[in-house]
Amino acid sequence: MDRTDERMSQRESSNVIAGDAVEVVIVNKL
Repeated sequence: MDRTDERMSQRESSNVIAGDAVEVVIVNKL
């Protein structure tokens, strides 16, 4: 269970980082 939780948390954190990067790029374009 702990391993799966760690994998999910890593996926969520990576998704958040990617989302922030996309937002930054959009803001820079504006």
